[in-house]
Amino acid sequence: MKRWLLLIIALIVLGTSVYLYLPYFVFESGSHLTAFILLLSSFVFIFTAVYLTANYQNRQKVKTLQNRLSMWTKLSYHVNQVGDEVFNELPIGIIALDEEFEIKWANPHAKTIFDTRIMGKDLKDVHPQLHFAAMNNKIQFIIQVKNESYDVTYRSEYKFFYLFNVTDRELVKQRYDEQIPALGIVYLDNLDEALASMDVSEQSSLKGEYLAAIADWANKYNGFLKPYADERLVVVLFRKQLNMMIQDKFDILDKVRLISTQNQVRVSVSMGVASWDVNYEELGIYAQNAIELAEKRGGDQVVVNIQDQKIAYFGAKNDASAKNSRVGVRINAQTIKDFIEKSSNIIVMGHNQADLDAFGAMIAVYHMAIASKKNAYLVVDEDKLDKTVQKIYDIVKSDLPAFVESCMDSESIIKIMSQDSLLIVVDTQSPKMVMSPEVLEKASKLVVIDHHRVGEESFNALFSFIEPYASSTIELMMELLNFYNMEEEIKISPLEATIMYGGLVVDTNNFSYRTGARTFEVAAKLKDLGADVTSVKLWLRRDLMRTLEINHLLGNVEIYLEKFAFVVTTDVYEDRILLAQVADAALQINGVDAAFMIARMDAN
Repeated sequence: MKRWLLLIIALIVLGTSVYLYLPYFVFESGSHLTAFILLLSSFVFIFTAVYLTANYQNRQKVKTLQNRLSMWTKLSYHVNQVGDEVFNELPIGIIALDEEFEIKWANPHAKTIFDTRIMGKDLKDVHPQLHFAAMNNKIQFIIQVKNESYDVTYRSEYKFFYLFNVTDRELVKQRYDEQIPALGIVYLDNLDEALASMDVSEQSSLKGEYLAAIADWANKYNGFLKPYADERLVVVLFRKQLNMMIQDKFDILDKVRLISTQNQVRVSVSMGVASWDVNYEELGIYAQNAIELAEKRGGDQVVVNIQDQKIAYFGAKNDASAKNSRVGVRINAQTIKDFIEKSSNIIVMGHNQADLDAFGAMIAVYHMAIASKKNAYLVVDEDKLDKTVQKIYDIVKSDLPAFVESCMDSESIIKIMSQDSLLIVVDTQSPKMVMSPEVLEKASKLVVIDHHRVGEESFNALFSFIEPYASSTIELMMELLNFYNMEEEIKISPLEATIMYGGLVVDTNNFSYRTGARTFEVAAKLKDLGADVTSVKLWLRRDLMRTLEINHLLGNVEIYLEKFAFVVTTDVYEDRILLAQVADAALQINGVDAAFMIARMDAN
């Protein structure tokens, strides 16, 4: 009835209007009246048609909405059924947490994965890795539960975990990884020199003993072994066998050492192994880089380079042995000379907090450049010299003014550098430890001379002379100077010789660590050049405050297993020399085999 009320009112209004206005209309004939009635009828018809059309469209919309509502009602029922099946039937584990990371709800499959009684338990008690992921908002990761692998998706906004069993996929991936090829290059270090004094039969017997040991070791892991040059072999195997070698810590190193000990020779084995999912040409490059790294670190070790893993080192229990032949030193000296003479000027830089070894080596490189008639400049930021060198540098300023003119700070050095400048870095192989990273960044040509074992961080140098057998960089530099200029003797002043002698004393801990026959030869040479042993002793004396600080730190020493000394502090110490002196002082304690000084180098 309400639907028609508006129409009835409209008709009443229309009828009333016609009645009121009828007297004013004059119809001269019946045809006029008929025309007027037709006109009114047409108005009524038009309004009626408009109403019916509009009403029809509305009824169609209502019908459509009713159909959709009916469809959604049915679909919602099916969606609820599917949702129930996902939550309760499909093999998808679902866990809901509260704000305190306590499990508030778990579907049946999650209970099957973990435990039927996980509801109400703390997540870290159920699975620590899941708890760690939730704490750090990790979204996608894989976990292991009862020898099964699960892909996990974490929705931090809802605190929901979704777990999908991917054990089969991970097993296939593992089998694939195990079949990735591994290539090893094996060097027998110092073999020719060790066999030189033996007769032919002894040489053949000893060489055969080494090769038999290596062959037996390779056969143990089903590897393919093939010699490709004198003292050099190549071994091919799979990643699975390589992992077994790693578990056994490459026991071939010990077997070769035992043979050498029994025969009283100094022969060791070095190996570089690479395992990458690449073609064999690239794999060979990785293996070659690994064996070169093993050799630079002094040999008697294995360097393993596995894709997406940090480089691993095995062995290196013995100090590197010096090569008897000096042919290599002469060749290296001539190579460095070629680089110097092809450069416009020479920049020399040591490490941050430069000690006597670094400063003395810089002086030696300076004399090389002068011998080649090249301008040489030393990077000397006085605040980046250690306390002892700062004290000595004040003496150098007064006694060697011409040399000091070549010592500049980093900013001045950068201004005189060009594309043809050669930067020579001494006594460090870490780009992070140089005295001036800005100078290093600007250098387009770089040569590195050092005696430390190569680490993972190294320079992108044109040439590197790395000899871990050397006691110090000074030892290397003095050997290079002997072969650098055969026509004219390089003149070194007594003060410079004393500084270099001090570098030997510092790095060998007064000739008690990593010394060899060549170390004492270099010391004798420096003594001939006027090195003053007494001055070195005076320079290296500690001041009162330094002595008190060392004693203060030693007050925190802790002894573990009756032979390891640890000095640990939370304070920040930028002075590496001080930390080394603390460790050395701890090493003087009776019964201590190794000492460790642990401190922060900066606030981070």
